[in-house]
Amino acid sequence: MDLVNVASITTATAAIAWAIWERRRSRRMAIDPIYGIYTRVAVEARPPTEGSIIFWDVDMMRQLNTSRGYEDVDQRISTVVKQLRASRDCTLVARWYSGDEFIYNCPSDSVQAAAERIRTLFSKQGISVTIGIAPIHEGDWREAVRIASHLVQDAKRRGDRARYILIIATPINAASLAIGWIITRGVDLWNQ
Repeated sequence: MDLVNVASITTATAAIAWAIWERRRSRRMAIDPIYGIYTRVAVEARPPTEGSIIFWDVDMMRQLNTSRGYEDVDQRISTVVKQLRASRDCTLVARWYSGDEFIYNCPSDSVQAAAERIRTLFSKQGISVTIGIAPIHEGDWREAVRIASHLVQDAKRRGDRARYILIIATPINAASLAIGWIITRGVDLWNQ
């Protein structure tokens, strides 16, 4: 075999090895290793374009980890997200900012039932969550996530935990996405 053929084979082998490594790396970045669900990287690569975003945050995560242990809490959360992934109305469930914040995409007409299911599944595991809900308007899923996460953080700042807030928001105008949304109705679904 001459030197040109050896170089060609070496180059081809290196290219294949790099492609395999890159695919594995991409998969590791796209799938959360603890819960086996999508990461924010995966969502940004293939974002939802319709329905509503349900954003939830596990309440008092630090205290849970201290009292029950990290593995036990991870197992409980994992049990819930597996059940959500198996749901027929689930088009996406993903870990969001940290280990205790998640998003779920579902059709807007079943958003209240989906939020109640999330709350119930976590409650059965002895965990409370605060949930924010916002519709995806004109395909802008990032704005829906921003609104839903803001609802959760705002509720927690007020000391309102273990609840979910439904918001129906409409943009003021096309430029409003940078300005904000008019809230047409905000409802605390547990205090009706």
